[in-house]
Amino acid sequence: MKKALIIDSSGEEVGHYVELLSKEGIASEICSSAAETSEFLESAKIEDFCLVLLRWEFPGPPFAFELLFRCKQARPKMPIIIISGVLDVALAARAIALGADDFLQKPLDGLRLRKCVWDLLADRPPNSPLLGKLQEKIIGQSRALCECLEKVARVIPHADKGVLIQGESGTGKELLAQAIHKLSQRAAAPWVALNVGAISKELVESEIFGHERGAFTGAAQQHIGYLERADEGTILLDEIGDLPEPMQIKLLRVLQEKEFQRVGGTKPIPFKARLVCATHIDLPLAVKGGAFRLDLYHRIAETSIRVPPLREREQDIDLLVEYFTHPERVGRTLSVARETRTILRSYPFPGNIRELEKLLGQAIIACEGDTLLPKHLPLDRMAPFVSQVSEAQNDAKAIVWPEQWFQLKYKDALAEVERAFDRIYLKRAYDQVGGRILKAAAMVGIDRKTFTARWKDCGLAELEIKREGEDG
Repeated sequence: MKKALIIDSSGEEVGHYVELLSKEGIASEICSSAAETSEFLESAKIEDFCLVLLRWEFPGPPFAFELLFRCKQARPKMPIIIISGVLDVALAARAIALGADDFLQKPLDGLRLRKCVWDLLADRPPNSPLLGKLQEKIIGQSRALCECLEKVARVIPHADKGVLIQGESGTGKELLAQAIHKLSQRAAAPWVALNVGAISKELVESEIFGHERGAFTGAAQQHIGYLERADEGTILLDEIGDLPEPMQIKLLRVLQEKEFQRVGGTKPIPFKARLVCATHIDLPLAVKGGAFRLDLYHRIAETSIRVPPLREREQDIDLLVEYFTHPERVGRTLSVARETRTILRSYPFPGNIRELEKLLGQAIIACEGDTLLPKHLPLDRMAPFVSQVSEAQNDAKAIVWPEQWFQLKYKDALAEVERAFDRIYLKRAYDQVGGRILKAAAMVGIDRKTFTARWKDCGLAELEIKREGEDG
């Protein structure tokens, strides 16, 4: 018989959970104090359990956040359901980012809990061929990536369930969205992708819904929009966080009514596709700040997947380097020096996998021999950083500085150091506030104009940045 661990100190409610789980053939064990929970998680008994229900308001220490972390340490693949007396979208998103699989609000609806348990236990990824197929398409073996792919494997069979993919620029969100489509039962139907952030506010409605001839000035002929092109396939709305508020309302209506009209049209068109959304900003934070609608967030985030940044996947860097320098890709055989790999493993990659690919591309062009050396890397645009250099008998910290900086005058070399610092410092501030320029500038204590100017000067212009006028 399957077993569930319930971490909760509220007596009557716990009895209700035990009863609901027993109907699903799951026995329960209860930990009602912090000390009891800590002792249980350190024991071998945890290996016999398949599920954890954790009360968010659990009295500590240790509190729920730490208990969640300890549960993941004890059994990384065991699903965890958070139960809370309040529904806080930002809190729920962060709990899920830390490893929780679902976040349920009290009073607990029996059907909702049973469905959640069924979804989490009915098709666990280790036994799913979908996980193996995903691992063939996505390069990496790190724990952070594997946990992400396990979540993707669980959602693929639910072809009508909306998916929200969140992650920094360059982490591979679109690649995951394509994999969801290609491995689902909708694979034979169309796949279409639209970057919402790359379209002006005036044209976004026409691109999504399409328009009839004469609908507005310049509409010389009928235009079929992305929702209609998707038919019964999958549509990716990339950078959904940039969707203007009027369009958020219209998209919400489409998801509720399962139909839409072209701009200037009167005939309802059924919406039959699966919607996958992606964004590099913190949507729960945007909801809190009033920049994104809460009701739309709930609609598009039936399943929320966080793609880990490359700095959390250090062990995957060597595999990615091998892929990007493979002879079939570069047209010649190249080896990568150990020192070069050390530098790449130490660099924080604010642009993630996309930046790694570009850095290696520049290094390959600069390399005239058959070995990629540190001097071939564009170190002038990489920050000075500290790398752990492991020697046979000694562990030392080596500060890696671009040699060409020492050929410059002091003033010019100092400017390069400042640019390198800005590249990491500004990007981290930008990510911490969910991609809002005005908030990032306020957080670091400079005005928006200065922030934007230094952002471009330090080489971050190639990364996505919110358009003027969208911060307030």
